[in-house]
Amino acid sequence: MHPIKSYGLQISTSKSVKNFKLIGDLVIFQRLSDRFTYGPGFILAKVVSVGMGKSKDNPMKVKVGDEILLRARSYDCIIFDNNKYEYVNEEKIFGVFTKEADTL
Repeated sequence: MHPIKSYGLQISTSKSVKNFKLIGDLVIFQRLSDRFTYGPGFILAKVVSVGMGKSKDNPMKVKVGDEILLRARSYDCIIFDNNKYEYVNEEKIFGVFTKEADTL
């Protein structure tokens, strides 16, 4: 089976997310908490897979392992090997946490 989401129906595949190559500016992530961590409407997540970017001149700004903040309900769900993941276009990501905080 191929991973498909249509009209709220989730069709799962026995393939691993690690073997799935994204196209364009898509980002697959897993929530780090089921609760909204940063106020109402935002979730904290960890990136597990990224696409190549929209073009060679517009590469991806996030990478696998990044912790990201994004608005709730700006993404769709997919299931790989009985694990729930979510995906979003990179432009929907609010920001990326860095290891060292930038000073203002």
